[in-house]
Amino acid sequence: MPDRYAALRDWDAVRAGEVEVEGGWRIYSSGPGIALRIVVESVLGVVRRADALVLDPVLVPGLDGLRVTVPLWGRRVAIVYRVGSRGYGPRTASVDGVALATTREHNPYREGGLRIARAELLERLDGGGAIEVEVP
Repeated sequence: MPDRYAALRDWDAVRAGEVEVEGGWRIYSSGPGIALRIVVESVLGVVRRADALVLDPVLVPGLDGLRVTVPLWGRRVAIVYRVGSRGYGPRTASVDGVALATTREHNPYREGGLRIARAELLERLDGGGAIEVEVP
């Protein structure tokens, strides 16, 4: 959205999912865009990099089974979270029950997230499956 006036005017369409957004990119970046980006990146742990996707959620056990859909490199991708009692430091990420190759991201305060190479992930998502993230 070009400015805060458009964001305010069209906010109901955003909330209804009629407008695809990325926090701070398509929504005017003060307020709603910043809040959305915090939720997507810091809570759901979905961080897009040029060459990889990092999954580093911090979730409460009550969100076990949460399914979200996020824009990712030109497509809409579903992510399903399997959340245990700890709620951070994902153990595995898979598509259609097959584990993705991952590396562990460094985090000085807790176990870090999983980094998945963009090329492999896009190839695996060609079948339309969801990413499933196991969080202990």
